[in-house]
Amino acid sequence: MTTTVVLQALVVELIRRLWDRGLLSRTHRIAQMIHDNWFSSWVEYKTAKTMAGLDEQIEAIKAKWVDDDPWTRSETPEGETPLGGELRARHRAFDEEAP
Repeated sequence: MTTTVVLQALVVELIRRLWDRGLLSRTHRIAQMIHDNWFSSWVEYKTAKTMAGLDEQIEAIKAKWVDDDPWTRSETPEGETPLGGELRARHRAFDEEAP
């Protein structure tokens, strides 16, 4: 994301906040033209920020799942079937030593 896009998004955000607080008239022609022309930059910036936060949350969830895997898997790669031997999965809740 370029500096220009970030600055345009900042200006649009400022205009929107001024409108919300009633400090700038919505009929102000220059503010309306700036808002309309740079609105796509504001959307791009907001989307990038939201997705960055979402990506961080997804990575944290994935890390927890990897570290907190309750399943024990065992496999015999060769066996009596054409697909190989037996594949076993056991949940730690069924282990005798589990608290």
